Amino acid sequence: MKKIFAIMSIAAVTLFGVSCNPDLLNLDNPNALTAETAFNSEGDIDLALTGAYHSFYSSVNALLSGIQFSGLSDETTTMSNADIIAYLGLQFPNYSFKWNNSCWKQLYEQIFRCNQVLTYAEENVTEWKKYDKTQITAQARAIRAYDYFELAMLYGKVPYIDWVSVAGDKPAEVSYETLCAKIVEDAKFAYENLPGSYFDGSCRSEYSNQYRVTKWFAACVLGKTYMNWNGQYDKALPYYEDIVKNGGFELVADFNHNFNIPNENNKESIWEIQNYAAVNASGRGAYDGWTNNSAVPDRSEWRWKFYALSPVGWNDVLPDDWTLYAFKNEKTVKDTPTTKAGQFDPRLEAT
Repeated sequence: MKKIFAIMSIAAVTLFGVSCNPDLLNLDNPNALTAETAFNSEGDIDLALTGAYHSFYSSVNALLSGIQFSGLSDETTTMSNADIIAYLGLQFPNYSFKWNNSCWKQLYEQIFRCNQVLTYAEENVTEWKKYDKTQITAQARAIRAYDYFELAMLYGKVPYIDWVSVAGDKPAEVSYETLCAKIVEDAKFAYENLPGSYFDGSCRSEYSNQYRVTKWFAACVLGKTYMNWNGQYDKALPYYEDIVKNGGFELVADFNHNFNIPNENNKESIWEIQNYAAVNASGRGAYDGWTNNSAVPDRSEWRWKFYALSPVGWNDVLPDDWTLYAFKNEKTVKDTPTTKAGQFDPRLEAT
């Protein structure tokens, strides 16, 4: 009996000794997505690129980023609150103001997603058969260039991040000149490697839509950056000339076609963010709350309200008196589909 007890005691000690080994508790969650498991194929990288595009439209952060950027002009004013008055004047006394932190958040979120594409395409994927690696990375660099262009125009100098950042990173702020140089570097790569169209047979592409950034998108970023970087108009001009001569674009007969739904993506359009026009249960269109980041494109269903007068709109961004009188002082010089020569510019009523 004592012998049997001794054997059982030894077995028990052995069992519990093994069970208490802490290494046995260090298990990886097989359902957890990490950088090591989520970006291992060319298809994964293409999905990551789709995520970067997603930041253009699917959150109120993107909505306010667009409102802010397009509202910044010497020819705009506002009848809204003090924060928006300061904001449109490139003064940022309230960093907690939703227009400010939402814009900042959206742009750096999209930059982060572009950095994921660029980093993991280089580090994790060695075999490319279905997708063109250069096209994917060129798209990511074009989008990143656009984001930093907006940041440069809004804030002058900002932190520059070209890696997959993690919590605790403290990226250094760079000067406006350095930021512009980085933008040009990314946009030039995109300009030199992206097709002018994904439909004309000029490239091998798996993409079946017209909504991805193209060579001409990158050319616009380059031209705008050079124009706002110490007025380097001579460097900007060749890109605009290339667009006009070789882009295949034309002016539409009626300028109103640039502002209505039936004529979206027309022959004058270089690139457009695609939005969702359906009205949801709240009756607010696709824009539905501050935290929405769904798969539904909701960037600007209500964008027009920011520009319209009350009670229909919110008085946030309005053309100033100078713009009104400029339209009245400069009459049309030839007949158009909507006016005769010598009349008020047809855009006056719309403005």
